[in-house]
Amino acid sequence: MSIKIPQEYLLSEYDFGFTAVDEGEVVEPIITDVRSANSEELENKLQIAVDQYNNKLQQVEKLIIPLLLNLLKDADTKEYIKWPNRKPVIEKQIEKILAITRS
Repeated sequence: MSIKIPQEYLLSEYDFGFTAVDEGEVVEPIITDVRSANSEELENKLQIAVDQYNNKLQQVEKLIIPLLLNLLKDADTKEYIKWPNRKPVIEKQIEKILAITRS
């Protein structure tokens, strides 16, 4: 099975700063104790991030579900979909989705 990876990811110059090593090159792992940081502050930052993520997901859902519901209408009785001038409608939805997911 071959996965088609988008060019924008193949051309990325960001390599995350790591390289592969042999087992013999591995040294004792460095373990940091996150409890030494202000756990309340970390918890607040985490909650803010989760809330923002959930908000974006809800916004995307509100853009996609109406489209799917409209496609579902008469699905049992009509085999074909008549959708004149669909290109600008679809392009507008794509722009809205990308504005949310890439912000």
